[in-house]
Amino acid sequence: MILSVMGLIAGVAGALVVLTFVVVRKYASLLPITPEVGNQLIAKSVFPVIIIVIILFILSFWAVLLISHKIYGPLYRCGKYIEQLIGGEKAGNLKFRKDDAVSELKNILG
Repeated sequence: MILSVMGLIAGVAGALVVLTFVVVRKYASLLPITPEVGNQLIAKSVFPVIIIVIILFILSFWAVLLISHKIYGPLYRCGKYIEQLIGGEKAGNLKFRKDDAVSELKNILG
């Protein structure tokens, strides 16, 4: 799931970069500048746009990881707890972090 979300984020970021340059190149002729100046403007704007895309990609990746850990961590612990119960073992206390997304499961299982 994380990989598919990250692929979606990378695809959207790439599409935005491409569309930005397509729009600038298309409407550069409407500006009172020569094509050479327009090409220089586009060439100089590539680096900042790529840096912004990389920063947004890293922030998105961090957010996806944080959210997935708040969901999948407790579900993994619940699965192990249920496996212990099914196996006839004495299951310990089911512990959740205070900011887990599914901490209500403790009331059901605990």
